[in-house]
Amino acid sequence: MKYVLPILFALFCANASSTTVNGTEVKSILVGKYYGDKAFIEIESKPEIPDGHCQSNGSYNYVLDTSTELGRLTLSLVLTAYATKSSILIDGYDTCDTFGGVEDLKQFQLQ
Repeated sequence: MKYVLPILFALFCANASSTTVNGTEVKSILVGKYYGDKAFIEIESKPEIPDGHCQSNGSYNYVLDTSTELGRLTLSLVLTAYATKSSILIDGYDTCDTFGGVEDLKQFQLQ
């Protein structure tokens, strides 16, 4: 029982810094030779960046690795949302491993 509270606290903290935005739109998408298999997503409503978060890019909010089947599928959803100006829910991992300074994309949902 004495371990339950520290475990719950650790789980809460692990998710406390990720950025989630609901009801926004894709503002722009960046791809290019310099970036390889990465696609960058800028959204209309900027997420609130917690202190100590790895996100430091002023324009692009999330990055996606398109070298995998899942990455290509997700990019097609991002492009659909952009073209149709659809409302989305977008969430990050609280890591910037794919490209320094831009949060790794966790989920992308068309609404």
